Amino acid sequence: MSPSLAVLLVISLLLAGCSLAAGSKQPASDPTGVLGPAQPRAARVAEILEDLPRGEVLPPPVVHGDRRLALVLLEQGRAELDSGRRIAALEQFVRAVNAASDLPEAWEHVARTLRTLGRSEQALASFRQALRLDPYGLGARVGLARTLERLGRRTEAIDRWQDVLALDPAHGAAHARLAVGYHYLGDRDAALRHLEAAEAQGGAVPVALRPILESGGPPRAMTRGPTHSIERGSAGIVVGPRVRVDAGSGTSHSAETSVVASDGGSRGAGSSAEVVAAWNDLRDGGGVGAWSLGVGVSLDGGETWTDFLLRPPGAPVTSYEADPMTAYDPRTGFMWAGAITFGSPGNIYVARKAPGAAVFDPVVFVHQENLLDKGWMAAGPAPGDPSATRLYVTYNLGLQASADLGATWSGILPLDFGVGYLPRVGPGGELYIAYWDFEDGVMLQRSLDGGATVSDPITIAQRLDFWDAQDGSRFPGRFRAAALTYLAVDPIDGVLYCVYFDTTEVVEGQANVDTYFTRSSDQGDTWEVPRVIHGDSSPPGDQFFPWLEVDTDGRLHLMFFDTRNTPQLDDVEAGFVDVYYATSSDRGDSWTEVRLTPVSFTSAGTEDFGFEQFLGDFVGLAVAGDKVVAVYPATVNGDLDIFARSIELNGSIFADGFESGDTSAWMP
Repeated sequence: MSPSLAVLLVISLLLAGCSLAAGSKQPASDPTGVLGPAQPRAARVAEILEDLPRGEVLPPPVVHGDRRLALVLLEQGRAELDSGRRIAALEQFVRAVNAASDLPEAWEHVARTLRTLGRSEQALASFRQALRLDPYGLGARVGLARTLERLGRRTEAIDRWQDVLALDPAHGAAHARLAVGYHYLGDRDAALRHLEAAEAQGGAVPVALRPILESGGPPRAMTRGPTHSIERGSAGIVVGPRVRVDAGSGTSHSAETSVVASDGGSRGAGSSAEVVAAWNDLRDGGGVGAWSLGVGVSLDGGETWTDFLLRPPGAPVTSYEADPMTAYDPRTGFMWAGAITFGSPGNIYVARKAPGAAVFDPVVFVHQENLLDKGWMAAGPAPGDPSATRLYVTYNLGLQASADLGATWSGILPLDFGVGYLPRVGPGGELYIAYWDFEDGVMLQRSLDGGATVSDPITIAQRLDFWDAQDGSRFPGRFRAAALTYLAVDPIDGVLYCVYFDTTEVVEGQANVDTYFTRSSDQGDTWEVPRVIHGDSSPPGDQFFPWLEVDTDGRLHLMFFDTRNTPQLDDVEAGFVDVYYATSSDRGDSWTEVRLTPVSFTSAGTEDFGFEQFLGDFVGLAVAGDKVVAVYPATVNGDLDIFARSIELNGSIFADGFESGDTSAWMP
């Protein structure tokens, strides 16, 4: 192929968004948006990509163009990435390509940034362009192999990882990814061979892989299913009636929940607990994708609700106010709800609710900047002062803290590169932030000084599989399912618990996604081998979007989406999903689970964000004394609405590790 044709091909792929994987399941529109609404980011990325050189003849392999300027632009782009500004970084990297289009490093940086923006198919073209300029570029070979893995093109990925080993036979990461790839293809011997090579070379191997290869499946906690109907309860669990939370939304769509609750003042007083739930809400009109922040307040433990929109000053500011987040402070009884205004202008905003109040105080802006993404918040004791409260917000740019209950905020403390930063506060004021690093890392950072400084990243676990934030190809239905990380902290002894979902195996082309659980008793320094913590069906369903909480008795409470009750393939148009609740009173060694949805609901009819389907990116539940309040979306009357179920815990679930000692009722 001539150099000029090579340039034309790569640019046409980048600009047209051409699918390189025939038959792959893709969103209906441009996926750029990571976890927020696609449109503002998509428009900006398309504008940036228009600046790539087109129709130019590739220069000879000598210094050409303004190489010095290109290197400066690359450095500036890396600084933008370090601060979480991926689109600004992409702009600098594209400018570097313009300055010196024969610089393979510039094409590599374009490719890696496109991948973090959900454009993996286009990233392939840039990696290949880098390899045309430097056929022996190890970084581009690794990037190409990882991108093919993200897209589920496992045979091609194996070939490209072999190319990496051809350059560097001791490449531990290549051996580790080949071990996973051969496992997914069913070649156990090849998987074990590369696993041993990876361990010998110090490669980052998913610790769940060896037991899967040696035992035929991942480590599993003991899980017991329900013995009664969900209304009667099971094993000390009594589930209340389903209550709609977003009644004011009518037939408009709602999705993606966050919820907190007070403990009602004493044990067993859950019925008097206050609950605040938040979600993405379309009731305000303005066309498809015009989200607002919906908020529900319950003063009776989730039995009845008042719902409304919580808007920033001068609303509507943009068409997109989304990514709900909530927090609760048991010292003062204050609760907070907040969200992000996407696009221009962009804002992080929060509002505070006083104890007993049914409405919130005026909204406060935490930070104003365009193209913000995925915020969560948490409240807890200040380090060294258990009577004081520290409030935290984390999002794509980093961490901000408030020492005055959200009235004013610190500057931004950047976090390591990733997405979905979830803050949790320990009993001594320790701040833990879990996140996904866009690759195979389930990661943690911590701060012991109230958010003034933050530790280097700590690996909680290595994922077996990873995919784009906008990708749903591992699941039935056409909704996205970002591979986020979820964390909980025991409020008494500070034990950390983490859950995430991952592809355990691929059977006849169908991904089996499970929820994994691990824990740490040393502030996150070391973690146990992850275990699967749910029941399942045969053939297996998928379990995803978990949310985990710990109460003051040390009991664990988990909610997750589940497709086990409807046999279905990953490439069906509409998936059928259920919501499950599970609890453990032995630190996650054994679980009892119940199904919260009376019938499976469909992912069809949830057309929002410019996608064909959108179930949200997470769900939430909260603990209120001996009551748990689960808040989740479900399609009931043709649109996606928000529902709550209150769950009463009648004493200890496990007296001696088993209910009545009947081990035959347990599933391995």
